[in-house]
Amino acid sequence: MATTNVTLSISSADLTTDALSLSNTKTLFNAGTSTGMSQVEGVARKFLAGDAAAAVNYTIANTDDGKFTEDGAHKIYIKNTSTSTSDYLVVIIGVDGGSGSYTGQEIGRLYGGDFLYMPWSADLAGAGTDSDIIIQTPSGSVNQEVEYLIIFE
Repeated sequence: MATTNVTLSISSADLTTDALSLSNTKTLFNAGTSTGMSQVEGVARKFLAGDAAAAVNYTIANTDDGKFTEDGAHKIYIKNTSTSTSDYLVVIIGVDGGSGSYTGQEIGRLYGGDFLYMPWSADLAGAGTDSDIIIQTPSGSVNQEVEYLIIFE
């Protein structure tokens, strides 16, 4: 059984009227069990060759490939490795429509150095309703790099 622990720490001396220090650690288990999650995809950096004229989509988790169980306890980590605070990547859950279009929900933007860690439920309902994880480089953005990891059942 694999054992994977995730720790998040947040601290600030001046965000609130008092010093802030939060820390939480979680062991990752398959949904509804005490069995450790044992599948990993990613643990990689992907070079995203953008387009000066149009947004470009990159699917990093495709629910059609048969790897992911529906409604599992999957976790996603994504980081924009850029050091420029003006460079951003858009994180989307939905279906890649090609040519920068998609059907789904924009989760948010990751600016240079930003990261995201979130639970993910792979919706396997079929074409047009999938919950693929898509990274989009905006129009005019070229040569960005993203780091990602998917931990799943």
